[in-house]
Amino acid sequence: GDDVEKNLDVPLLGYLPLIQQHGESEPGLAFREYIDKPDSRFSEALRTIRTSISLSSLNDNATKRYLVTSSQSSEGKTSVALSLAAAFGQISKVIVIDGDLRRPSIERILNKTNRKLPGISDVIVHAVSLDEAIQKRPKEHIDVLYAGSRTINPLELLSSRNFVDLLNQLAERYDTIILDSPPCIAVSDAYLISSYVDSVIYVTKSNDTPVPIIRNCINRFKSIDASFAGVLLNQIDFDATHNRSRYQDYYD
Repeated sequence: GDDVEKNLDVPLLGYLPLIQQHGESEPGLAFREYIDKPDSRFSEALRTIRTSISLSSLNDNATKRYLVTSSQSSEGKTSVALSLAAAFGQISKVIVIDGDLRRPSIERILNKTNRKLPGISDVIVHAVSLDEAIQKRPKEHIDVLYAGSRTINPLELLSSRNFVDLLNQLAERYDTIILDSPPCIAVSDAYLISSYVDSVIYVTKSNDTPVPIIRNCINRFKSIDASFAGVLLNQIDFDATHNRSRYQDYYD
């Protein structure tokens, strides 16, 4: 925790343990862990992080909009976004949005399909209504808005007035809005979306992404005055033994 705050100058929201698995990795494994195993170490850790996020905005009753992002792909960002939505869904009315219009994955995780259902891109261009695009998931205590149809100009859609209007409409219906976004290194979508939300939740995979890369992304957010809820350290193998020198490589 001290290393995160010292090297990145943002609060640490908490830690999520590595989920042990057998065989090939399954997309959305963390989300299924939270839904199917509410008493697991992962689920307990996630509820602790939910509390940390809630306490940071305890005195404000307005709808909370959170952007979930990471430096690069394969850090578990989307599964964390879904898991957080489910955790918040147990105490408030929540919608989770797939804001990655380039390589969406929420529909694939939840339905084992890809771009079959309408979503953000369709609502923005008025191909469908918002009510037609919102998908109800009562078992997981969430509503979902998928990415929708393919588009050749995702950044243009996300910077449009129609997207802002969509978020404002959702703010009238929900207590919490969680947006998943593309990772920060390759494209600028997350930086744009950060101007529409209250806080950024930054997911980083333990012992995977070097701190200079994370720091560069966070500094870019700060340069546009994005507000940070904090860093969430993901997939920590608490059962493994790591010596200090191995960690030091990531904090130099």
